[in-house]
Amino acid sequence: MKNITQIILYTLFSMLSIYLSSCNKSNHIIETEPINIDLKKPVILEEDGRLVFQSYNHLENTVFHLNERSEKVVLPENFISVFDAYHNLTEHEILEISQKKSTIGYEDFLVIRDVDGELEADMVVDDPILARLVSRTGEIQIGDHVYKITAEKTFKTKVQDYDFVQRNNWNVDLPKVESYEIVRKVSEQKAEIDNCAKYYWKNNRKRLKGEMWHTDAVVWESLGARTKHQKKVIGIWWRNKTQQLRLRLNGSVAVVIVNPQTGQQIIQQEVQVNYDSGWQDDDGREAYVAAVCENLPTCEFLPGSMQGTHECINDDGDELICYTNN
Repeated sequence: MKNITQIILYTLFSMLSIYLSSCNKSNHIIETEPINIDLKKPVILEEDGRLVFQSYNHLENTVFHLNERSEKVVLPENFISVFDAYHNLTEHEILEISQKKSTIGYEDFLVIRDVDGELEADMVVDDPILARLVSRTGEIQIGDHVYKITAEKTFKTKVQDYDFVQRNNWNVDLPKVESYEIVRKVSEQKAEIDNCAKYYWKNNRKRLKGEMWHTDAVVWESLGARTKHQKKVIGIWWRNKTQQLRLRLNGSVAVVIVNPQTGQQIIQQEVQVNYDSGWQDDDGREAYVAAVCENLPTCEFLPGSMQGTHECINDDGDELICYTNN
């Protein structure tokens, strides 16, 4: 059964599409198209390895079904995403990167951040759904524009200028490149040590970690939570498989649809989030996207009170639990 949160959000986006379609096209608010795109038809894979979406509606449909783990989304078999590249790192590569404390050669999909005084390796894209759609080089095409997403910025250029921009390494000094800061509105949260026994194994070199994110990456804005199991390798925390993970997320989020020309609010809906992944065989993380706004700036949202419950059955067979709040 589809999660009620996503159904409500999907309805809001449909209403927005109808509203904007009724606007005079001379206003250039946004071009829309019907939402009944055949998702069984693979999106186009360009020679440079990026996915091409016909429009934001096409992207919206794909996001909706990916978050529901639907089999309706068929991506090209030879497509390698940020998510794929990160999860396919070998133990040898992880050891080498940890020794050098450098992501050179991997920086298109990998970032090492200082989180609460500890180094942590992660994908450059916070949102796990977006990470599956952005190529390993950090690129995605929506309509007539190509976007490159890095750990701190999103770059944008027109399709006809892409070859020139790409040859010049997305230089922000070029007049054909737009640059936007990625805004993280909720910092990553690690469970308080006094609420759950999450560190264990050989001087606490493994752990359960819970996180929430609320990120505006220009391509879209999203809010969600994830449960991770990690192992420390030469001072850096890495994604690490364990027996099982579970994520529960409860709370609310206010979704606001606005007219991008006037800033006038069109629709506001408070959406209740009540998600439980159940116990899942672990691939290193269990994540859920609670809310997505793809048609920025026509859509935005404000988190209400949200609590994440993060659990794992660790390598020793013990159950660990911790909590996050925004």
